[in-house]
Amino acid sequence: MDPLARIRTFPKAPAPNDDISAIRGNVPSEHKQLNANCLAYHIGGAGSKVFANGLLNDMKLVEVNVRQKRPGVGGEAQGTERWECETVCEIEVKEGLCAKPPWS
Repeated sequence: MDPLARIRTFPKAPAPNDDISAIRGNVPSEHKQLNANCLAYHIGGAGSKVFANGLLNDMKLVEVNVRQKRPGVGGEAQGTERWECETVCEIEVKEGLCAKPPWS
């Protein structure tokens, strides 16, 4: 069974994540596209419950990396193969993303 089967059914990400050639990182283009599609689906998808989802539509995926963690780092036992993924996004901070102080 393909563990990514559901994500592969998500629609293609709209702007600003529609050009995967602009996304840096060490993963294949197909995986960059899946990441962009997943991000767009969860932020802008119908019925999204993501905090401030209307303000996050401009969030841009700029980098996706996968790397093997060094053995013994973070409490893992020696000989344990562990991987980590890093995604980097950019967003312009707008008024709606900032909480108003209680004294205002």
